[in-house]
Parts: sequence; structure tokens; C-alpha cells
Amino acid sequence: MKFPKNATKKQVLGEFRTGGIVAAAKQVIAVKGFAAATMDEIAEAAQIAKGTIYLYFKSKNSLFEAVITSIMERLVAQVQEIQQSSKPPKEKIRRILKAMLEMLDAEQAFFRVYVSEFPCLLPRSAEGSTTVIDLDQDFVTAIAEVLAEGMQTGDFITEEPRKVAYVLRGMTRAVAIHKMIEHSSESVLAALPLLSNLVLQGLAPPLKRAKSGTPRPR
Repeated sequence: MKFPKNATKKQVLGEFRTGGIVAAAKQVIAVKGFAAATMDEIAEAAQIAKGTIYLYFKSKNSLFEAVITSIMERLVAQVQEIQQSSKPPKEKIRRILKAMLEMLDAEQAFFRVYVSEFPCLLPRSAEGSTTVIDLDQDFVTAIAEVLAEGMQTGDFITEEPRKVAYVLRGMTRAVAIHKMIEHSSESVLAALPLLSNLVLQGLAPPLKRAKSGTPRPR
């Protein structure tokens, strides 16, 4: 955790305490689900009084969104770093897919709750939800910029970059959903070669696809 040089002791303590509450909330919600998890259980996991939580978070909903924000911030930072690197577009896409799968693998217990409960919670807290939505848009924008770069270099077919970014994200999430529904013991990272092949072959212009030996879609 990094702090500005001019951060006060109170600010540093607040950040540490907030981080501890968010980590405890993620642990409890991942096990019990959002609806069943209680603030008492989260306080116990964080080893603080329940009233202390309300000094930093107005409600359980805002705390849930803070957990999602903490996960999204790390992923967005990774994807933006990849997007700004000097690697060729195809390698950037491979690395983005890997980063997404690594996040899903690390957060698979919480992802189950996110998929089942978070869409219903978004409208309830405009402030928190706006933060999550803004991060989500930053995430899509970084991927779209890599796709646009690849389209300019001729590595990818010409399509609307943001639309393709959403498709790519959906394909990656589908890997985790498959694991969740089918109760697969295999890590989601095992799907990286398949996912990379599907995405990169699908993005390849017809001429390059033909040269690689991949049949053209009829």
C-alpha cells in the first residue's frame, strides 16, 4: 500500500483500517454470499467493532462495491500497463487475456458472488456504482486501444474496437462461468492457449488466417 509523502498519521491509519475491512469483507462474502454475510461477521473477521466499519462505509452494499473496486483497480492497472508497453498488439492481447484469467483464478470464490448478486446491487448505490462503472470503462478502453492499434497495423480485422473489447471480456468470463457451473477442478488458466487461439485467430484478417491454415468461416 503506497501513501503520499505528505500523508498524515490519521490518513495512513485510515487507509490501513479500510484495507483491512475490505479484505475481511471479501473473505466473508466469498464464503457466505452477499445476502447471507453480516456486518457482525465482517467485523469479527477484521478484528474490529462493528461500529468502526460504519465510520468508513455507509452500508454493506457500499462495502461490497469497495471490494469490487479494489479488485478492479488492480486489474485495470495491469491492463493499462500492458496497453502502454512497446509489445506488438497480438502479444498485448495474449498478456491481457492472461491477466484476466489470473484475476479470475485468484478471485474465483468472490467471482461466484459477483456473477449472481452484483448486477442486482448496482442501482442501489449511485456513488459506489459510479466508481465501479468508471473502472469498468477504463478497462474496456485500454483493451479497445490495443485492438485499434492492431487494426491500424493490419494484425486485426477492422471492427468497432469497443464492441470487440466487450466480446473479448465476455469470452474470458465465460471460462470462469464454465468452471463454476461444471464444477471443474481445472484452473481457469489452463484455458489460456484455447482462449488465445480463438481470440487471435478470430481477429486475424482473412488472408493471414488462410496462411496460418485456419479455415475461413462459411
